[in-house]
Amino acid sequence: MENDNEPKIENNVEPTPVVEEHTPTPIPIQEVQVGPGPVEPQQQPINRPPVNEQKINKVEKTKLDSKTKMIIGIIIGVVVASIVLAIILFLLRTNGPTIIPEYDKNQFVYGGSCDVYIDWNGDGSKNMDEGLYTSYNSLPPRIQENTTSSDYDFENYYYYLFKINQGDEMKNIAPISRKDVGNVAYVSVGYNLHEEGCSTARFTSLNYVCYLAKTSKTNPINSVEITSTKEMNNKKCSRFAPQAWKPIIYIYPEKEMDVSIKLGNSHLITTSYPKYVNGWNVKASPNGNLEYNGKIYYGLYWEGKDYNAYESNEGFVVKGEDTSKFLEEKLSLLGLNEKEANEFIIYWLPKMEHNKYNYIRFDTLDNINNYMPLDIEPKPGTLIRVYMMYKPLDNYKDIKTQELTKVERKGYTVVEWGGSEIK
Repeated sequence: MENDNEPKIENNVEPTPVVEEHTPTPIPIQEVQVGPGPVEPQQQPINRPPVNEQKINKVEKTKLDSKTKMIIGIIIGVVVASIVLAIILFLLRTNGPTIIPEYDKNQFVYGGSCDVYIDWNGDGSKNMDEGLYTSYNSLPPRIQENTTSSDYDFENYYYYLFKINQGDEMKNIAPISRKDVGNVAYVSVGYNLHEEGCSTARFTSLNYVCYLAKTSKTNPINSVEITSTKEMNNKKCSRFAPQAWKPIIYIYPEKEMDVSIKLGNSHLITTSYPKYVNGWNVKASPNGNLEYNGKIYYGLYWEGKDYNAYESNEGFVVKGEDTSKFLEEKLSLLGLNEKEANEFIIYWLPKMEHNKYNYIRFDTLDNINNYMPLDIEPKPGTLIRVYMMYKPLDNYKDIKTQELTKVERKGYTVVEWGGSEIK
């Protein structure tokens, strides 16, 4: 079946195809440059301002100065911070809380103040030193005066008596720890400083504190060793004001008699032994024994403040190693007997003999009486008040020699001696 839509072919001739007319798209004509090759477009020069080397150097210098200032600022800041911290620590230290050293009452008994020999016999000889005690009645009178039998347990224990040198600026000194090794008790000591510091005058011969260490009856200790001392409060001692130490009063009547002693400026007294209450009224014996409130003493002592110790253009300059010989000679000249001079030298020698030199001067009786008048009834035939002032020196210096007058003891005699370091 024929398809009417197909073109008819006549005489075997193919029909000519019909060509649709359209407008041709124009081809762009590229310009072709004839020559040796493409030429790069020439870059235009950049206009820069002229270089100012001086300005550059100034900028660099400014940067350097800034770094230096920063480093200096950091250093100053560190220094200031350190100073502030030191001040804060100092204030905390000087104003910090005071810790009163306390002793263990299960291990120790406080025996009160005592001198280097703890107690004396009526003839002036020492009657005991440190040692073991097996009963209350065997204790020295001074220890019994400061304690009672209820403080001890002699039924189950013995007690070893020992002394601690409390120095001239310490108070509240006490054993704070103890360790027994074999028959030796090793004790660590704590103390406070006097609030008044070195300006406090120290008139005392009792520069030791006595304690009794409880010990086993079967294997008792035979010695106590002080291993260390520790300041328990945070007060510093001023080293600029002079201190006065250790006058002690001896009374030697020709016969047993009642004697009244009064100190004129009693407001300067800080402590005393026996306790000073409007004076001391004692029964004195020719051998020097003083009976007071039923107890026997060999001397009266007191502590005071604000003594004016000073250096003058006269005195003595003595090598430290020659101190004992010098004092033996001068104290004898000033009227002290051997026992009194011995006590004087025992106290002062450790403070003076290790100095290269010492400036030494003995104060006048008028100056001593002005500071602390001594009212004695009945009045003695001979009154001796020896007060030494000294100052450590690194070098010898030539000064006028102090003239001392020899003192003769006649009849009823009262003696007092003391001293001070010049600051």
